[in-house]
Amino acid sequence: MQMGIRAIIASGFGEIFYSNCFNNGLLACRVSPEDAAAIMAALSDTTPVELTVDLVAQEIRAGDGVWSFEVAPRHRTMLMEGLDMIAATLRDMDEIERFRAVHEAEFPWMTGLAGKAKRRLEGR
Repeated sequence: MQMGIRAIIASGFGEIFYSNCFNNGLLACRVSPEDAAAIMAALSDTTPVELTVDLVAQEIRAGDGVWSFEVAPRHRTMLMEGLDMIAATLRDMDEIERFRAVHEAEFPWMTGLAGKAKRRLEGR
């Protein structure tokens, strides 16, 4: 990560930005506005305080304060295993193929539909 930033903490994120954080290996910790203010207060003293963001425990610790945050299991796995969205999806290929087989058996007229539509649009 550029400049060594591995996590960001805020009371809210734009949805696209939030998703892009995880796709780029950056932990986005969403906390309540009250917790965000308390974290800032803990870090605003003139005495340096160590800030720890623990993904496994889903906790932020600074001084005597401990605040929790939630991360979707898929995002947590991506960060813990160093996966981007494509790699995380490719891990599920067996499940995707099982879904496809069941779906095509239930809706055979949809089998290969994307290819059929493409050929039709191309005039073949």
